[in-house]
Amino acid sequence: MEFLKNGFLGTRGDFLSDLLICALAIIVPLLLFAIQSGRVRRIKIHHTVMLAIYYTVVAYVIVYEVNMLAKGGMEFLEANVRMDKNIYWIVTGFHVLLGAITLILGGITIRLGMRAQASVLNLEVKKRHRKTGWTTFFLLFFTSVTGLVVYYLTFVYG
Repeated sequence: MEFLKNGFLGTRGDFLSDLLICALAIIVPLLLFAIQSGRVRRIKIHHTVMLAIYYTVVAYVIVYEVNMLAKGGMEFLEANVRMDKNIYWIVTGFHVLLGAITLILGGITIRLGMRAQASVLNLEVKKRHRKTGWTTFFLLFFTSVTGLVVYYLTFVYG
């Protein structure tokens, strides 16, 4: 598995880190497509794409964590950082916290969507799903942005 040691983006990142960063470029546009599908009442498409995104993000987190642990965990990250470690860990900690909140809220949003779909007449559930969905979208967007920042600070900066 020698080919996994080096990335393809020309940074200090490994293959999986580069691959996961490229996946971020796909997730946000897909999310916008799914939201638009929901707005125009293409509920089946909205439902399918949102579930695919959620499970992809969960798999993304698992693959990233396993990859980092296999490389040496925090020591691997620190060995690649070329800046003040305290600032780096604050940014990384914020990203991880934001990501955890986003995953939990994403699950709640999906559950509310399923409840709204099951009870067509329950407008309150639809309203909560819509509100929670927008909050989840913005959290996922900012989690993606902070993920790009962490990648940059870890594998590009310096």
